[in-house]
Formats: sequence, structure tokens, C-alpha cells
Amino acid sequence: MKLTTEDVRRLSTLAQMEMTESEVESFRGDADAILGYVERLKTVDTDGVDPHGSPSKGEGEWRPDVVVPCTEAVMTEIVKRFPEREGDLLRTPGIFERPKKEKPI
Repeated sequence: MKLTTEDVRRLSTLAQMEMTESEVESFRGDADAILGYVERLKTVDTDGVDPHGSPSKGEGEWRPDVVVPCTEAVMTEIVKRFPEREGDLLRTPGIFERPKKEKPI
């Protein structure tokens, strides 16, 4: 699958990324290389391979989750350092909000 310049421009708009023309072309080349490699991987014979297998069967590969209590002092410090807040509420950008300055490609 080859990406067109228009495909990359559309992706950059969806990702809310500003890209110059040279960045669009560079990204298109990189994405084509990645997609080409994925196509090659699709040809690998995986019959009989456990899809949940691991190359390492050793024990202790993962550390157990550790619950660390959050004290009032820690919470106060987090709130104090947060760039935008309203009282104890922390303001974050909305996921679906458009950026303040829009620059179509």
C-alpha cells in the first residue's frame, strides 16, 4: 500500500499536526517503508506458532504492581505545580477540541 501526499496531509490534519511540505514527503517515504515491511511480514508462515507464546519462559520477567499511597502532601504538590487549574481541579486540553490556531495543509 502506497500513501499519497494527500493521505499524509489528511493524517496530519486528523492528528492535529502541522507539517511542512518537506516533512509531508519525508513522512510519506517513511510510512511507505513501514507499510512495505508489514506487507512482507504477512507472507511469513506462522502455522503451528502459538500466538501467545513468548521467546522467554523464565520466571520473574515482570515486576509485580506496587500500590503506593498518595498522601495529602503529594496531592497538594501535584495541584500546585499543574499549569492550569481551577481550585483543586486540573484543566487539561479536550481530546476532540481543535487547536487554537488552525493551519490547513
